[in-house]
Amino acid sequence: MRILLYILLSVTLFSCVRNDKEKTHKTNTNGALEISDVNEEEAVEAAATITEPIKKVINVDPSVFKSILENVKTKTLPLTDTTNFDTFKDDKFLSKQEVEALQLENIYPDFYKEGHNYKVVASYKIEDFKNFHALVVTVLKGEHEMETILINYDLNGKILDQRVIAYDEIAEGYGKIESKITHDFILKINTFKYENDTRQVLWTFRIDTVTGNIVATESSNSSFVEYVLEHQTDINRLNIKEELVTTQTFFDNPENIVLLIPEIEDEGEGFFELNSHIFLVDNATKTINTKFYESYQTSGWVSDAIELRSIEINKEFYPVTDSTTAFAVKTTFIGLSRANPYQRETISLFVKSGDSLKKVLDNYTINEFSGQYDGDCIGEFLNEEKALSMFQEKNNGYYDILVAHTITETIEFKDENGDCDSKDTVTNKASVLKFDGKTYK
Repeated sequence: MRILLYILLSVTLFSCVRNDKEKTHKTNTNGALEISDVNEEEAVEAAATITEPIKKVINVDPSVFKSILENVKTKTLPLTDTTNFDTFKDDKFLSKQEVEALQLENIYPDFYKEGHNYKVVASYKIEDFKNFHALVVTVLKGEHEMETILINYDLNGKILDQRVIAYDEIAEGYGKIESKITHDFILKINTFKYENDTRQVLWTFRIDTVTGNIVATESSNSSFVEYVLEHQTDINRLNIKEELVTTQTFFDNPENIVLLIPEIEDEGEGFFELNSHIFLVDNATKTINTKFYESYQTSGWVSDAIELRSIEINKEFYPVTDSTTAFAVKTTFIGLSRANPYQRETISLFVKSGDSLKKVLDNYTINEFSGQYDGDCIGEFLNEEKALSMFQEKNNGYYDILVAHTITETIEFKDENGDCDSKDTVTNKASVLKFDGKTYK
């Protein structure tokens, strides 16, 4: 329990070891804690507290704030910030006038106090947010400590919210922070070294793209994700596609949880490739019972012109043998063209096989919609839906899967009065998927 306390506190506590004589604890505006004699429950609660900046009145020249934004380099999301002493080379420190324009005393009350020797670099701005300015600055706190902070300002230059996204220190050598920022989330990883033990804590924050607020989130998946990542060192936490992590209770054994973690292989603007990690985790002990890995090259988890919108574990399960039940992973792809609309849903079926998971149906399309449209009334569309059910016949020990197809052809047109109208033609058919010893075909 003491180790856990150190881990949780160290993500924001770096100055406490330098001042252990005080017998009180407090939270300051950059999320740091000063603590010496408090119990664990109080300390953990304080570590998770998000505080408001001190609202010190500073007379700001708006032209200085505008100049900083105009001259700082621009980055787009997603991005990863791992700023540290080894990579930091910039020496273009902000002037006192610029520090005041950014209202940094509202975040660092000790900025100008004797002995602190703060220096600040405006590192970059993030262009993706339209309702506020997102500026990232790196703060050198003396010679041995630095942190990089994301500050959201309203369009008039007032601080809305802020969050430390990177940290490094060389005096004690025991803590660092790295973060990945997407359009909606900050995925923050805090690494702590205690004696011979190295631990990591994963925090997620949601960025409100309207208000600019940055709010800590608590996902129902978090405890399982934490455990799995702690024991699966081949997964880089900064490469997790956090918004697509999903879980589902396993039908055959409700004590088992299916956990799916998509790992980013490559990512750019409007593009990503995801490797697949799927685990069966014991709900009580969080022990990993089985696992499955597949690269993006065979999983098909690629988003580009056709966007990979969602990955889900279906609540519906499939009894493929008398004693084996398969679960389904469903993916949804959507095309963004209005003139050529497109949508596709696929499922893959997995079964537990010994100490591993086995894929027995690979990316089978269960719904596909496509068409051509003039943007007014004229268009032709085709939609095919497939419903799967188990059949009594077997092949290679597995039940056949009966597929009921519903095919709808739609024509949209203008009638003799110039009004929009449409006509549907529906066709039904059936097919069977048989297991060939390895997979259903």
